Amino acid sequence: MSKACGRQLSELDGSPASHIYNQATNRLIEQQLQGGQILTLTSSAPLGRPVALENGATSYLLCHPDSTEANGALNMFSEVEENEDLVLMEGSISSLTSRAERVINNAIMLLPENRQPIGVLMIYCARCRLMMGDEIDNMLCSLQEKFASLPICGPFTFGEQGRFLDGKNRHGNLMISAVVFSQ
Repeated sequence: MSKACGRQLSELDGSPASHIYNQATNRLIEQQLQGGQILTLTSSAPLGRPVALENGATSYLLCHPDSTEANGALNMFSEVEENEDLVLMEGSISSLTSRAERVINNAIMLLPENRQPIGVLMIYCARCRLMMGDEIDNMLCSLQEKFASLPICGPFTFGEQGRFLDGKNRHGNLMISAVVFSQ
């Protein structure tokens, strides 16, 4: 169970949130437990908020730890609710580079029958982009190869807004989304 207010997660299971997070991530933020920025350290280890989907599956809305406080609280880039279930997630550069193709394919599959895609607007988290480093080139080449005749445009943003898989608009972190235009 979590104790939280707004974007600050103060406790997890009755203990300071940053201490529990540090233990769960094999001491990832050990040097910042008395307070400090952890943004670059935590990009591959966000917290996920379970969201039940209509088909019975569970997806996760990500929440990115930003900094720690001397009192053991974790400051997040999105709001956390009191007593909300949170799951430690794990990402990698390879999962980030493959995610763009998956998201575009999913958006294309949602087009009405007999509609052909003519362009894509992709919103990609800037923090994920920074974590990818030079691997962005491989991702872009892969997208150009897979979607050779489909123009793709998109910014890299901090704090993504959009329609989640359950059909509700939400604010999340470390996210990617795509809008496919058709004719």
